[in-house]
Amino acid sequence: KDLNRTEESINMNFIEIGKGIKDRLAGISIPNFQITDCTQQVYTLLKENYNPGARPRCTAVCPRCRLPCNKSLCHYSQDSRHNCDHQPGGLVGVHWTGSNELDGFSCAESVAKGNFMKFDDGRRVPYADFDKEYPKWMLPCEASKKSRVRKYLFQKHNKAIADYYSLKESDSYNLEPRVISSMFELIYETEKKIMK
Repeated sequence: KDLNRTEESINMNFIEIGKGIKDRLAGISIPNFQITDCTQQVYTLLKENYNPGARPRCTAVCPRCRLPCNKSLCHYSQDSRHNCDHQPGGLVGVHWTGSNELDGFSCAESVAKGNFMKFDDGRRVPYADFDKEYPKWMLPCEASKKSRVRKYLFQKHNKAIADYYSLKESDSYNLEPRVISSMFELIYETEKKIMK
């Protein structure tokens, strides 16, 4: 019996609390706007934010390594072409013609090494002409620390990636010990920022 009385009194208390909240809210006027208006306002504020990291990202992906553009949404113009940190092409199944070996080089490394892109129509185009072949994209240049992490992941999972694409493992990654140490430095720096 005591338990039932307790449950009854709790239910009554919730009903009274609900009525009290409703009475207090009755005097407050809530602006009449639709969710789409609110969404548009938030989107506009994000686009105008001076912190590039808070802006909506561009949805274009590199036509070779498939990494997304790292610029803000709607940035594109002839003066502001797409760009990204580029990753080893093998991560998305890019491979060497003839050997069917995964490509362990990023687009930027392929430019520096004088590698060629081969297209379905049989054309061979030097990576140095990347920005001519893909005029909306900048010419890939020096690899960033972020691409080193992807290179490490490519090396570590080379066999699984090759199996996934039914291709041969890559020999072209040759990750140097200093690259591995700089990758761990990057991870450590990132952890420190997160812990602040």
